[in-house]
Amino acid sequence: FGIDKNVWVQDVQNRVFSTLGQPNWLAAYLNILLMIVLGKIAIHCSSTYLFIHLSNYLLLFVFYLCLLFTKSRSGFLGFTGGAFIFASSLFLTTSRKKRKKVFSLFLIPGLIILTLSLIVGTPFSSVVKEQGLGITSLDQPNITPSSQIRKIVWQGALDLWKKYPVLGMGVETFAYSYYWVRPAEHNLTSEWDFLYNKAHNEYLNLAATTGSFGLISYLLIPAVYFIWIIKKFRIIHSSTHPLIPSSIYLISFLSALISILITNFFGFSVVVVGLWFFLLPALATLLFKTKEKEKKEKETNFYQTLGLAGVGILTLFFVYQIYAYWQADYYLAKGLNSEQKGFYEESLGFLQKAVALRNREALYYDKLSLTLASLAWVADKQGNNQEAEMIIGQAVEASDQALKLSPYQLNYYRDRAKMFFVLSQINLDYLEESLAAMMAAIKLAPTDAKLYYNAGLMFASLGKKEAGQEYLKKALELKPNYDQVQQFLKDN
Repeated sequence: FGIDKNVWVQDVQNRVFSTLGQPNWLAAYLNILLMIVLGKIAIHCSSTYLFIHLSNYLLLFVFYLCLLFTKSRSGFLGFTGGAFIFASSLFLTTSRKKRKKVFSLFLIPGLIILTLSLIVGTPFSSVVKEQGLGITSLDQPNITPSSQIRKIVWQGALDLWKKYPVLGMGVETFAYSYYWVRPAEHNLTSEWDFLYNKAHNEYLNLAATTGSFGLISYLLIPAVYFIWIIKKFRIIHSSTHPLIPSSIYLISFLSALISILITNFFGFSVVVVGLWFFLLPALATLLFKTKEKEKKEKETNFYQTLGLAGVGILTLFFVYQIYAYWQADYYLAKGLNSEQKGFYEESLGFLQKAVALRNREALYYDKLSLTLASLAWVADKQGNNQEAEMIIGQAVEASDQALKLSPYQLNYYRDRAKMFFVLSQINLDYLEESLAAMMAAIKLAPTDAKLYYNAGLMFASLGKKEAGQEYLKKALELKPNYDQVQQFLKDN
């Protein structure tokens, strides 16, 4: 309804995402809630209280309507898979005499789901309508379909897995390592210059970053859970009272986990979905946990008190560290905001506070180097040459520190090139340093057309026309529809 459309940069009115930041993440979370709501409807089917039925049906209505408003194809597939598992499991674990009752359970939920799907339309029906109009995306024309982009990114993830099959590249390193094997076809998509920090497939992302060891470890969790649940289903099936709450909740949790596994195939889990991935099996085991005899409480002795005090002190220390991390990011945001407005001295103060709080964070040094370069340029324009030289030294030192802490982060090499380009307005010799940073970036991302374009421009600025032409042609080879390169080659 556009209530908060001015709060977000993204189009939250066209595809809702609430505070989760992305429609597919909200859809994955809603699927979990929907499976639990279906369980609540089944549990309270025999209740005589009307408000219980109405509240459960209202939740189903709101959650499913919101799922449709996300226009998430992966989310809709996750719901379909989860609902199928829920219905079939409930049917199979119910005795033949009571299966008619199971059918009646799905009558009202089925009508709600079907009616909303027909009125609002599913993500797939939206695609069919737009493809009939010659539109390639849910959002706007000339946008590469996400399915096509995913295939390219998945290929890169597979190539990384082949290079490092056992332990992978390292946890959360996809944003760095993908550029090493990035398929050239990525340059022909609408997201060709986007930073991809995930493989948009949880399993391929794990394979690329943690190798076969990490992927198998992850998949063992649902595998063991499924084996355990099959055993429980046998017990439930032989029970004289199959529709007991614990058995229905067990089915709900299983269906919710299935929905997570499906949505993770087309994307990746965020905190709330990742938390439920572990919580669902844990909650299921609690349903069948036998009550142990309560032990008499004993008085806490001296060593236990000492241990608790130690834990308390450690807790306070880590809480402070988390607060310091938050505060440093706060100062970073303030610094970047000031830098964008041209308030370089104010930006410098904020960034220095961020560095003081987190002196092992490469990003802070990287952004600090850019602000210092701008300050050096201002000082030089004002005729303060000595001050400008001093600030230049600080800028280079900050950039060096960023690369020392994170030597494989492509963006830091790009920013280093940008920093030296700003400094080249003071002394043209720095353009060589800017070019050196760009060449280092090309080594990390050999299929990034924009890097070759920028390198070609730098070579041309240095009077090395032949080398510049070579890099510009390489950019055009990687991205034949690169308009800026075609125009530059035409004019020069």
